[in-house]
Amino acid sequence: MTRTLQILGAILTVLLLVVAAAVVYLFHVGPQLDASSKAYVDTNVPLIVKTWSEEELWARAAPEFKEAVTHEQLTGLFGKFSKTLGNLQRYEGSAGEATLGFILAKGKIVTARYKVNTEFERGSAVLNVALIQHDGQWQLLGLHVNSPLMLQ
Repeated sequence: MTRTLQILGAILTVLLLVVAAAVVYLFHVGPQLDASSKAYVDTNVPLIVKTWSEEELWARAAPEFKEAVTHEQLTGLFGKFSKTLGNLQRYEGSAGEATLGFILAKGKIVTARYKVNTEFERGSAVLNVALIQHDGQWQLLGLHVNSPLMLQ
C-alpha cells in the first residue's frame, strides 16, 4: 500500500510540474504572440484594403486560404468591395489576440483573430481578420468584410 501511494505521489508531482511548466510557457509566449500578430495585422491589412488589392492579399495568404478561395473568386469579391465601399480612408487599428493550441496529429498550432474598424469612401466596415503562423511567420487565414453597404 505504501509503495502504491509513493508511486501515485510521484506521478502527481510530475503531472503538476508539467502543468506548471505549460502555464509559465504560455505566460511568456502569449504576450509575444499577441504583439507580433497585432503588428502583422496593423501593417498588412491596410496594404490589402487600401485599394482592395487581391495581389497584396494573395502574397500574404496562408496555404489553407489558397485552398479554400481561388484567385478568380478573390478578384470578383474585391471588385465588389471596391465598387461598394471604395478606397480606404481611415484605419482605426485592430483588437484581438493570438491563440496557441495543440492537436495530436499536427502538433502546435498558433492562430489569431482580430477585429478592425475602418472607414472607406462610401461608408464604414468592420473587418474580421484571421491569421495562422507557419514556421514562425504570420499568414492571412481569412478576411471577412462586414458593412451595411454590402446589403444594398
